Amino acid sequence: MTVMVSDMDGFKQINDRFGHLEGNRVLRLFAHSLKETSREYDYVARMGGDEFVVIAPGLTPEASARKAEQMRELVHQVGIEVCGEDILSLSVGKSVYPEDGLDAEKILTEADRRMYMQKQSQPTRKNRRMYPRAKGRLTAEISQPDQKGAMVGILTNLSLGGCYVETSAILLPKSSVRLTFSVEHTSISLNGEVVRMDMGIGAALRLVEESQESRGRLKSVLDQMAGSEDLLERQRNRNAAAGHGI
Repeated sequence: MTVMVSDMDGFKQINDRFGHLEGNRVLRLFAHSLKETSREYDYVARMGGDEFVVIAPGLTPEASARKAEQMRELVHQVGIEVCGEDILSLSVGKSVYPEDGLDAEKILTEADRRMYMQKQSQPTRKNRRMYPRAKGRLTAEISQPDQKGAMVGILTNLSLGGCYVETSAILLPKSSVRLTFSVEHTSISLNGEVVRMDMGIGAALRLVEESQESRGRLKSVLDQMAGSEDLLERQRNRNAAAGHGI
């Protein structure tokens, strides 16, 4: 009998950036997918937080390795579906009865220990994403379909999947917004959906981009940032200089 204990890498980022509703959606989708891809006599359960356990009788070492890889792919796809970016990975620890213990507590403890060792051996997995996130602050126009005119906000933590907008405007969860901003002479317009509002502070947005051209421009900007971390700082200084007539 094989026991597999798994823990998501990057889950906290989802709660922080996209809100707890989207975090709960990740957990539900992964739990459903895990049950759907397991045999009817396998035991699948959530242990707490973003940790899941699978108890699978009769698996060969090769089959258990394939199952662990399948679990990693499931959580990867869930992260993309919910957040639109490669934000989630999975650490999996395995133990086998009776080789690793003769009682449930010892077997579970050993699987948990191996999961933790795998997580520690690959620390970069905790912060995986396909493209970098902007560390600077960008002034952006914010418009909504049911409102006249545009509001002004400050974009932070920008990535292909989402961003945070600092604004005093009321942006209700699940409402649609359009963001327009410029970086290094590149104008970008993006469609987004509000996933969390912090009254008087701002809102977390999930980007829902329909235009491949706009998405390509954003990807190009983020690629540039990977080799030039002060890109947005230069843009901010340029905007400040223009505002003072320098």
